Amino acid sequence: MACIDLNNKAVALIQDNESSSAIEFLNRALLCFVASPAQHYNRPRHHDPQTNWVESEHYYTADQYDEGMTTFSLARPILPGCTNRATIEATIFFNLAIAHTRIQEEAEATLLFTKALEVVTRLGSRDEQPSGPASHAILHNIGHAHFRAGNNGDALESYSQALEHLLDQRSRKSCQGDQNSSSISATLNCIAMVHFHDLSHLSSGDLDNSMETNTTICLGTLNGALSMRSNFNDTNEGSQGNHAAWREIATIINNIGRVKFARGEYGEALQFYMEAYHHRRTTLGDNHLDVAATLFNIAQTHEQLHNTDDAIANYKAFLLIATSKLGEDHGDVVKVLLVIGEIYERIDELEEAYTFLSHALRFARLAVEPAYEIIATILNKLGNVLYDQNKDEAALASYEQGLIIERNLYPSLHKNIAVTLLNIARIDQEMGRYMRALTLFSEALQIARVLNGDRSEEVANILSSIALVNELRGDYSTAVAELTEVLETRQELFGAEHFLVSVTLNSLGLAQSKEGSLNSALISFLRSLQIRRICPESNTRALVTSCYNAATVCKSVGELDQALRLYEEILELERGCAANTDDDSYAPVDLVATLKQLFLICQESGDEASALKHLLEAAQICADNAAAIHAQDASHIHQLLGDTYLVKGDTSTAMKFYTIATRLYRWNDNGLDLQGAFERCRVGLYCRHNLRAAAAAAA
Repeated sequence: MACIDLNNKAVALIQDNESSSAIEFLNRALLCFVASPAQHYNRPRHHDPQTNWVESEHYYTADQYDEGMTTFSLARPILPGCTNRATIEATIFFNLAIAHTRIQEEAEATLLFTKALEVVTRLGSRDEQPSGPASHAILHNIGHAHFRAGNNGDALESYSQALEHLLDQRSRKSCQGDQNSSSISATLNCIAMVHFHDLSHLSSGDLDNSMETNTTICLGTLNGALSMRSNFNDTNEGSQGNHAAWREIATIINNIGRVKFARGEYGEALQFYMEAYHHRRTTLGDNHLDVAATLFNIAQTHEQLHNTDDAIANYKAFLLIATSKLGEDHGDVVKVLLVIGEIYERIDELEEAYTFLSHALRFARLAVEPAYEIIATILNKLGNVLYDQNKDEAALASYEQGLIIERNLYPSLHKNIAVTLLNIARIDQEMGRYMRALTLFSEALQIARVLNGDRSEEVANILSSIALVNELRGDYSTAVAELTEVLETRQELFGAEHFLVSVTLNSLGLAQSKEGSLNSALISFLRSLQIRRICPESNTRALVTSCYNAATVCKSVGELDQALRLYEEILELERGCAANTDDDSYAPVDLVATLKQLFLICQESGDEASALKHLLEAAQICADNAAAIHAQDASHIHQLLGDTYLVKGDTSTAMKFYTIATRLYRWNDNGLDLQGAFERCRVGLYCRHNLRAAAAAAA
């Protein structure tokens, strides 16, 4: 029959990826079929073994990874001399549907698969049509078409019907052995994968609620698929005839790893991925795309387990295969280059990060249809790396290129635009371009208010940055007003005793003190300190900062007793850090600065003994930590000691400390002017001479 020849030519065209031409032949085949006279046909009771469909075969495009969803997806030839009109008609409809699937015309494909199913159903049996497409195979393809179209509910219904048909065949023993087990296994795998992909369509709240349920269903179904598929007769993995079976087993194992990964069970996921990798290498060879896919999964899991070196090694192994198979400008190659760049940035290997991100950017731009969204992301990441390398101008250029793309890609009020605006604004701020920084911060603030609401942490963070710029500009009253709004927002969001509230109060106090509102500043600093004393997120450095700021204001407004108590608290905290070798928040220079402040307050209060004690301790710390304390700071401590002893009339001790101060100035690497130190020595000698002269006259 001419329709058979036309069908079989179309099958060859589909195999050569010429699906559009195949559709023309198949439509002609249908016309010939309708025009041809019906012939009598006696339906056999059983399948002819030579006409059985090899149901383990799948269709993959060159860039498609196998997750076991393409079962029964090969176009179907019709045996020459076939006279069964139902078989011919069902096969032509089936192949037409396959051809439309290949060119992503899912709606038309679904309609044609449905027509094929109707023809097969008219035969009155699910499994006795010779050589044509079986009902479960057609249902598989209908399910896959629904799945690709995002209709997961309809996909599950079709796959469930396919499973029902297969189980019915098994119960009636009309289809026994490996082939039926393989088909059931494939169907269970597809059902599991629809459930798995269902998670990607859920919001974060729904995802939390559904993750356990969906992934439990997935695992149970996949384990059933694995058990069914693993029971085939010949388990010799190396046997050429069993490569397809082991490939399917590897796919199911890989899918189990994916579900384990989604559940956060990374150790178990890694075990399944490694097993899948072994089977795929054995059956497919080292340079196969599915091997690359499992290498990517292994890398991703190592990354979650913080095995950085293993993650990078496996991502690079993925690249070797994927680049040769897909081309260097393929989206997956670009994305993995980006991921490796991000890892190197995280571990502070900035040159490596820059290299991989630069490759990602170059390859992304080479694509026939560049993915501008990923290009914008890479430009932002490159900007981050360049910023960390203190290459501010280059970072700024990278951010600005990304911003141009984002403004063309997204609506004006998009979160990605806001992020890039903030990155640019912070560099402008550091370069002293305050007005441009304010303009950019303000645009980002507008986006955040629309997307997140006025009382959101995103808005509070940006307002804090704007307040800092205004503070740097000297517009302290505006900074105070902005920080007051930030404070109110964070108190509403987190409560009055949250650590972020203490951070805001500290910033507000600094702005108020610069504004001259010292009493308000003191209230802010003391409230910040009060929170930090009870807040579990607080640490010694945070406590010291609040204490120091409050003490400084107390000293300025003449509250010397309170200032003294605060500096003594700072001293105890810093001494505790000094005694704890595991605490890296301690710096000897900080302890010296605190002791100097205590000296000044005690001296002003008339407590000369305590003042001298604090200063001598500071001098000893300078001597014990000479490499860690700047010579200028140490020199000033010794100069103060000289002044103190000189006032006490102990000129000999005063001259000893003046001499040390002078020597420290001379050691200063910065080449500071020694005139001040020598002048103090001359004054000291003059005073000493006068004291001696006065003593001699008195005698």
